[in-house]
Amino acid sequence: MSLYKLYFSSGATVIALPINPEKLPETLSADNGTYNVLGLGPIMQPRTPNLRTVSISGLLPGRRLPGQTGIHLPPAVYMAFFTTAMKKKSPIVYTPVRFYENGVPFLGPSLGFRCLVTSFKAEERGAETGDFYFDLSLTEYKDYSPQRAVVQGAGQTGTFSPASIISDVASVAARAVSAATAVNTAADAAGSVKLSLTPTRSTPADKLVVGARRKATGKVYGTGSGEEVLTSIHGQIVVVRRIIDRSRPCPVCVADTGGTVLGWMPENSLQEVEG
Repeated sequence: MSLYKLYFSSGATVIALPINPEKLPETLSADNGTYNVLGLGPIMQPRTPNLRTVSISGLLPGRRLPGQTGIHLPPAVYMAFFTTAMKKKSPIVYTPVRFYENGVPFLGPSLGFRCLVTSFKAEERGAETGDFYFDLSLTEYKDYSPQRAVVQGAGQTGTFSPASIISDVASVAARAVSAATAVNTAADAAGSVKLSLTPTRSTPADKLVVGARRKATGKVYGTGSGEEVLTSIHGQIVVVRRIIDRSRPCPVCVADTGGTVLGWMPENSLQEVEG
């Protein structure tokens, strides 16, 4: 037996579901590519996993139920929280907190993550006045805003600080653990929980992404549509600067190793650099 509490945070607001759902499916899938190779047959090429998703179905009771712990909030509070997050397109933080029956905390497969509310449905059922059943779907959110480089004064080394949400998730998780400890009267349990997040996954060398180095051979065009030939190069090392819709003839913008943009090229004109 274990004790769970599901927390959701938006800014300074932290709420917990009044009743835990029967199931808590967290899905991570990969859109791997399947190809048919002559003489070998079907093969599968691994690709980057998709965003994590969580689906929750449960009950928002209109009145406190026997055995229900913690602060009781009306169902309208939860419905307003999730629908407002959808309308404002605001990410929220999902944090599951787990305890054994003796109050000792343990960490499951996920500490939680920032996510977007992709679907929220609430319904009333006959003879259950005041109670609402709900279905909630969450999808992982990753901050895609540009990273910032800070250039300091002469003679000093510039610093580069990529966007990070680790501190946000960790702080919300810590607050959730503290709240759950108070609810379950597990003294000092929060202090024994150590939060650690997995380092950012490295990008495979064979994956074409912005910043990758490639050996380029072929024509260089002025647009992604391949309408104007600027020059031709053979075996030149280039750096990928931008990738647009891959259905276009020349979706990859490349630059030389010095940073000068050369133009747009087809993907098949770029080969992986050996070594």
